[in-house]
Amino acid sequence: MSDPSTIEVTVQPVGATAQADNTTSCSGLAVNLSSNPTGGTPFTFSWSNGTTVIGTTEDLTVNPTATTTFTVTVTDVCSNSIQSSVTVTVNPLPTAAIAETGPISLCQPATQTLTAVTNAASPSYSWSRNGEVIPGATGATYVVSESGSYTLRVTDDATNCASVFSAAVSVTINPVPATLSVAPSPLNVCENVPGLLTASGGITNISAVLGAGDLTTTGNTTTSTLGPNPFQNYYGGTKQQMLFRVAELQSLGMSAGSRITSLGINMVTVGGTTDPSIKKVKVKAQHTALNVLTSSMVTTGWTNLFGFNSDVTITPVVGINTVDFDNDFVWNGTSNLLIEMNYSNQNSGNGGTNTASYNSTSFASTTFYRVDGTTQDLNAYTGSATNLLSFRNDVTFNFVTLPSTTWTPIEGLYTDAAGTVAYSGTPTPTVYAKPAAGNYVYTAKATGIAGCFVEAAVEVNVTPALTVSADITGPTNPGAHIGNGSPVATYVITADNYSNITWTIPVGATNVSGQGTTSISFNYPVGYTTGTISVTVDGNSPCGSITRTLNLTCDAPSAPVVSGPVNVCTYVGTG
Repeated sequence: MSDPSTIEVTVQPVGATAQADNTTSCSGLAVNLSSNPTGGTPFTFSWSNGTTVIGTTEDLTVNPTATTTFTVTVTDVCSNSIQSSVTVTVNPLPTAAIAETGPISLCQPATQTLTAVTNAASPSYSWSRNGEVIPGATGATYVVSESGSYTLRVTDDATNCASVFSAAVSVTINPVPATLSVAPSPLNVCENVPGLLTASGGITNISAVLGAGDLTTTGNTTTSTLGPNPFQNYYGGTKQQMLFRVAELQSLGMSAGSRITSLGINMVTVGGTTDPSIKKVKVKAQHTALNVLTSSMVTTGWTNLFGFNSDVTITPVVGINTVDFDNDFVWNGTSNLLIEMNYSNQNSGNGGTNTASYNSTSFASTTFYRVDGTTQDLNAYTGSATNLLSFRNDVTFNFVTLPSTTWTPIEGLYTDAAGTVAYSGTPTPTVYAKPAAGNYVYTAKATGIAGCFVEAAVEVNVTPALTVSADITGPTNPGAHIGNGSPVATYVITADNYSNITWTIPVGATNVSGQGTTSISFNYPVGYTTGTISVTVDGNSPCGSITRTLNLTCDAPSAPVVSGPVNVCTYVGTG
């Protein structure tokens, strides 16, 4: 028989110490709670925020939005329970807003001041553009000098709590048209004579991207994900056609007459081969009535833009690869635009891995043909596309937009050379000025995209019109005025707004007076019989001259009359 023994069993009381890694927090931030249990395991846990159970784990992460006391109930294996609490003081997030509302559209070199609005007691500021923090932009205001989407975040230094980002304000700073000039300057015209004014310049150079760039092609594949990419170099050659609709081009700022000077393709990666170049690159374009593309590639109607004067090799680089056209393409403003890019390495492919950015479109916008091991020039290919895609590369269009030119004031301006159709204020680069005599200043205004404009003033000086009487008054029969002993003949015209008067009288005239005036007197030379006198009146510049002529005829004298006896017989002899 064994001797009895005594076993002492010690039961540890259940214990818990609720703790928070941060007892002072900001609204909505994560706070880690721990229960720190002691006693007999296993334990069960129940966390409460005072109104409801929020967790049953030993430790818990919470995101309180107000000051809250969190209580944990810990129960041990013997069903003994204990509670412990911790209070987390929660400070509210400061508000952040921008006083100005968007979208805001400005013209260079204008800037836009954005103003922070917050309820923070001790605010500090951080401004961002397009999601990127702007270095040094920490003031209550920020002066915007480039286009973008701007947001604000405020930190209250009293609580160290930071706001959420404010609503974005979009600011677009548009280019201003180039210098405008008006010729001639000044314009000097005679009254009632229309003078042509021509405005030139005022164009706007624009670089705009069509496409969001949220997708990237595959660099090394035989599937449709190889494209769209006119600069891929996995195959020996490609031919890619891209369709752009009117509304898309207009959204970039294009209008009728815009001249497309180049385009760029954004390459994301370039590599995979010792020779990434693409050869015999060609670009061409055309207006089209097509609203969607089909697998049949367009083969006629093209305008050659690049690579047709000589073979051109391009080595793509990461970033925007710009192709400067040999010939500009002038968009008509009403048709969709079709652009083809092709190249021909005429080999079995370089094994390259070039990739390009592209975006989805709501219509079939791209046809893509690729081929290996052919000596055929891809520009001449007329077959079907390998792929028909509702995707299109992000394309940077560089173009020049013509201005809309208006003139002020409209009074005294005309649209026709005769000066009969009054100018009404509609855009035109040329007008005819025909105001009344006087000095005027007219202003040409060239308006580009977003209403941005430049102006040029021109002086118009209108000289009063020369007026001269229709006829010279004076004797037309000079007979009574021949020789020095005769009375002088006087001839008169009336004239206004003249600078000089020149009389042309018979050579040898004497006793001449009044040359250079509206009245001249003289004696005709002996023996004068017939001829003319004339007067030329010069207007003030730029008015011309007027000449009047008077025909002269000296009347023949009457035949002499002989009187006496007609019977001479009685008078015969000496007696």
